[in-house]
Amino acid sequence: MGKTHHYLRKSLPTDRKRYFDWTNDPQVREASFSGDPIGWEEHKAWYASFMERIAEGEADGFVLMDFFMGLGQVRIEPLKGDKNCGVLSYSIAEEFRGKGCATELLLGAEKKLAGRYKRFRAEVKPENTASIALLKSLGYKQITEKEDRLVFEKDIPEKTDGPTAAAVIKKPRDMRFEALRVIAMLMIILLHYLDKGNLLEPLASKKTASNYGFWFLEAMALCSVNVYVMISGYFAVDARFSLRKFLRLWAQVFFYSVIVAAVIFLFKLESFTDHMNLYELSRLVFPISSGHYWFATVFLLLTLFAPFLGQGMKKLSKIQFQYILICLLCFSCGLKTVFPEHFAGTEDHGVGLFWFLTVFLLAGYIRLYGLPFAKTKLTAALWFVLSSLCVLPCILLYDTLEEKGFMYATLLADDYNHGLILLGSLGLFMLFANMKSGKSRVLAFIGRFAPYAFGVYLLHEHIFLQYLWPKWLHVEDIYGPLRALHIPASLVLIFAVGAFVDFIRSKIFALVEDLIDWACGIYYAKKEVWDYLIAGFAATVVSWLTYFIFAMIVFAFLNDTWRVLLGNAASWTITVVFAYVVNRVFVFHSETKGFKAVGKEFVEFVAARLFSFGLEELIMFVFVTLLGWNELLVKILIASIVVIVLNYFLSKLWIFKKPAKEKEKTTKEKTKEKKA
Repeated sequence: MGKTHHYLRKSLPTDRKRYFDWTNDPQVREASFSGDPIGWEEHKAWYASFMERIAEGEADGFVLMDFFMGLGQVRIEPLKGDKNCGVLSYSIAEEFRGKGCATELLLGAEKKLAGRYKRFRAEVKPENTASIALLKSLGYKQITEKEDRLVFEKDIPEKTDGPTAAAVIKKPRDMRFEALRVIAMLMIILLHYLDKGNLLEPLASKKTASNYGFWFLEAMALCSVNVYVMISGYFAVDARFSLRKFLRLWAQVFFYSVIVAAVIFLFKLESFTDHMNLYELSRLVFPISSGHYWFATVFLLLTLFAPFLGQGMKKLSKIQFQYILICLLCFSCGLKTVFPEHFAGTEDHGVGLFWFLTVFLLAGYIRLYGLPFAKTKLTAALWFVLSSLCVLPCILLYDTLEEKGFMYATLLADDYNHGLILLGSLGLFMLFANMKSGKSRVLAFIGRFAPYAFGVYLLHEHIFLQYLWPKWLHVEDIYGPLRALHIPASLVLIFAVGAFVDFIRSKIFALVEDLIDWACGIYYAKKEVWDYLIAGFAATVVSWLTYFIFAMIVFAFLNDTWRVLLGNAASWTITVVFAYVVNRVFVFHSETKGFKAVGKEFVEFVAARLFSFGLEELIMFVFVTLLGWNELLVKILIASIVVIVLNYFLSKLWIFKKPAKEKEKTTKEKTKEKKA
């Protein structure tokens, strides 16, 4: 298992609501020593005290993050009478439990506090088996047993060089399905080899052995796309949403779409110069929404739906699940299999989201309840081979009927949502599902390349390469027995090149994610300052735009002095209202309520801004009117910077400052929240 790319940052005042939700989770309350729910006012008082103890060095708190998404929290406070021992308590957000987050959280806390504490202590209920197992796996030893709790401790060296979270979280991939993922991608390459190599001709007009052979290979490989989706659906039962995973997948698609085009442009390949236009450029820049990679677009949408579908599948009873699948299959697959005709509004040829959702759910059902008619490897293999063989006469029949003018829907038997293709997909999928996991070295070797399979697709199906690589490989120029060697060699070559490129891409992405995590750490270290800068930049942009509108358009008929001053005044009025709302909500998180109190706060904000406004007007008058400098440069480079810095200190120290009485009250009120 590779690096998680999650990171730990200090708990902040803005985490108060997040902590409240986590601590009132039913499972957290059940695991705590006091199962009563925590009230909001009680939590507010406790959290204010907790923040003060952190500021005074009497406690530590950390939140495990995935970009800007919180996964869980850990708190450490010195044991009474022994400051060398830190007592920890932690909780993980419900949707991220069972994913190794607790391991990352506790190991991260050890590294953060190495040297401050010599030991960590954790107290858990005897029935909290999950936490007990976790603590033991991390080296904690039980030192005593009280009436209602078990006490564990672990020595923490000054320099922690112990195992990483990735090393402790031992969740080996299922190599059966990892190998199947690679095989499915090889079959997808085969489909493109046959189609884009112009090897498939109508069976009704060309009944040669080679043409039948190509169509049989096509029939066997048609199940590959369904199988690739099934693998994701099979594991979606336990799927949890990950913002990082979603963004990583989107970035991977964008990377190939743009980078491959850039390389082709640099080397001046004919495909770029012959086909490049505004439409193709839009497909490169917006590969998901434009359908540059139709499969990637659908797959990305499935990634978004997966957590909902996974939870839904577990909530349904078996009979309910069966009824839903029967309805879906009849609508999307049954009609088109029995009646080889287009149905307006319902036919997507198996390349749309609706069909892949059906396949996705079908794989989830197999995960939960199995598939009765393919319980052994032999029966699964028979279903795969027989369905592939039956596709050929169907294609021949449809070709013949179309030639005679009986129907316009041709080759429907090679659509992904045809019944025969679905049966073949189920047969191939169950063939691997029925294998013994972890016993085959061949599967283990093949499965090692699975993480790069999607990159192989993105590379060889790029709009500028999809017809170019068959030309490079001379697919149309190979005849006779040499074809039997050329096909597997080409598939392996395309996959190997794609896997190598994606391996390099994965290393680049890992470095970028490290950089992003580092930047996030810097952001959270001084979150209020950064939030203010972001808000200040937004307000500055509003100021620039409104100044341009008023000074250059609305008051353009006035002389320069009045035009500049009135334009700046109008701009300031709009900007100050915008800045108040953003600073109140986004930066300083003001809790002032009531019309009178909020009005007073707003008046104070405006008063402070009037002072900075007067200074800004003075700067504009001196530098623009008297010295003749460029007004836009003065506005952007001098006035804006001075005002941003001044307004921060006025807001921090005066307007949104916490009242001294309230602070004193919360200091005295050392309410200890009842948490695990």
